[in-house]
Amino acid sequence: MKKIKPKYPRLNLGSGNEYREGWVNIDVDPRWKTDILCDIEKGIPLEDNSIEEVFIKHVLEHIEPRKFQFVMSELVRVCKKNAKIVIYCPYFSCSITYKTIDHISSISYYTFDTTPGTELVHKHLYFFRKSFGYSSKLVNLLVKVLNPIFSFFPNLFPLVYERFFCWISPVEEIYVVLKVKK
Repeated sequence: MKKIKPKYPRLNLGSGNEYREGWVNIDVDPRWKTDILCDIEKGIPLEDNSIEEVFIKHVLEHIEPRKFQFVMSELVRVCKKNAKIVIYCPYFSCSITYKTIDHISSISYYTFDTTPGTELVHKHLYFFRKSFGYSSKLVNLLVKVLNPIFSFFPNLFPLVYERFFCWISPVEEIYVVLKVKK
């Protein structure tokens, strides 16, 4: 695969309908506006050490589980040292994870703890999706108020939550920030 020198040092991976100006936008779906059309399960066609920041929103759950580590290693390859990788994914026990047939990887609180070449900077479970704006101002306000209340226990005791409570009161989304180490 030919490696491209990116026009910008920021990567919007799986851009979908959220094209970002000033970012390199990659998606596999030709219906969306992209800068690069490619299947990231086969590699990311960017030069090594060329990206400073990556944004991935609701993409990794679509990656075949056997290719998940490869995709993560490709992210590390294209990123510069200390690059930031921001990830939003549906949480594995939430019903939105199973609503479409193309959600084939399940993401837990601990999925990214051992990603080679990265250091975990931050992670948080959200009871309501934080990465999506809702159409109603009232709903947005309720999400802003209720998220800290309902997300408190799962974030305070994630192991206990995943073991005993995640199927009773599932959070909707996980937010993760990784820093690339080289």
